[in-house]
Amino acid sequence: MIHLYKKVEKTRENPFGVIEITKPEELTKPFLLCISAQDSVDKSVYGIIKEGAQAARVYTTEEDALGYKIDEFPIDFLGIDYKKEKEEDEKYKELVDQYIFPIILSNGGRNIDIAIRNARKINVMTYCDGTKVFVEMEKYLKQRLSSIGYSEEDIKRIVSNISLVAIGTMVDTSELDSTTVRFIDINDDEIMDENTDRYHEVLDEKEYNSYFEKKNNSTTFFFRGTGEHRLKEYLEGESSVKPVLCSIVAYFLQKSYKNTIEPGVTISPEEVVGEMDKYSSDLFKPEKMLELVESRISYGDAPKYTESELKLRKDLDTSLRELAITKSELERKTKEKDVFESKVRGLVEQIRECSSETTFYQIMGNLKMWNTPAGFNSDQPTDKEIRAAYEEMIKQEKSVSKF
Repeated sequence: MIHLYKKVEKTRENPFGVIEITKPEELTKPFLLCISAQDSVDKSVYGIIKEGAQAARVYTTEEDALGYKIDEFPIDFLGIDYKKEKEEDEKYKELVDQYIFPIILSNGGRNIDIAIRNARKINVMTYCDGTKVFVEMEKYLKQRLSSIGYSEEDIKRIVSNISLVAIGTMVDTSELDSTTVRFIDINDDEIMDENTDRYHEVLDEKEYNSYFEKKNNSTTFFFRGTGEHRLKEYLEGESSVKPVLCSIVAYFLQKSYKNTIEPGVTISPEEVVGEMDKYSSDLFKPEKMLELVESRISYGDAPKYTESELKLRKDLDTSLRELAITKSELERKTKEKDVFESKVRGLVEQIRECSSETTFYQIMGNLKMWNTPAGFNSDQPTDKEIRAAYEEMIKQEKSVSKF
């Protein structure tokens, strides 16, 4: 079963800074849906949502970025938690049926122009095998759109306005109709495929640290990275890919925002290539290139923290993080206590069932876990003593019977 979460400001009541979305009508803004490779692990789910916001240059506990306030931002940042309940359950089907398909059909989405506009609200960021979910999701979404009468050409027009940023994955995205950018560290052994050697050759031949190739609606950006298979590596301050990654995420999200106020704004692989060409130069250090990226990012009148607000926000987030850790530890200890008490209750029941009443009261009375009945004589022999006497008697009887 899928649980959809949205990132919000952390508060005392919500120290983790996420709330659950239960129906598509709650998604009134464009969004970036972040899909982790470990979508059944809370830490991974919450982490990739935060990294999606960071890439968009919204303030997070990882980085001040441009200081945008998450609660007043015109884009939502979402993530999915998935735990399979039935063998026939498939997360991509649940995602399409419960959220993606209804969003495309909302507000008259059976009209092609409205469906395209609705699709432009949908942006996805995946990491590693999370990309497999998107590939299946697109395939199934196209089936659903076909089932209500959309032509193959119209379906491509709709789906091409959904964006995908696929990070650290060997999943082939070249046949997708969605407008896709794939980021690959060619030194990452975990995502090597048949193209890895060729990517090395291209960079060696051109004497570049990064390059990109476009095929259909998908553009692959490959670069010489640290080789560490971690999403955080793509957003480290000195990472050469960070300016390009942030520019692409921001490009898609800015287009989504503009589409809400100027109907008809679309995206294209050609514009994606143009963005990459601007910010992938080896002539400048990554931090300088990122400054250039940030200077050109605008989400309308979305408010930012002032310097003094930012300091207070960071102090508050630090306190809330400690509160969240304490809360998690308390919940863990409470669960352990419940399990222990359950075992103790089971032990008491087993003693009652397997022992005589006398021994039951002897054990529980000595442990001060049970009130013994009035007049109970605790000096009576225990079950162990009686058993020992019985076995001795049997032994003697056997000895006598031999003569």
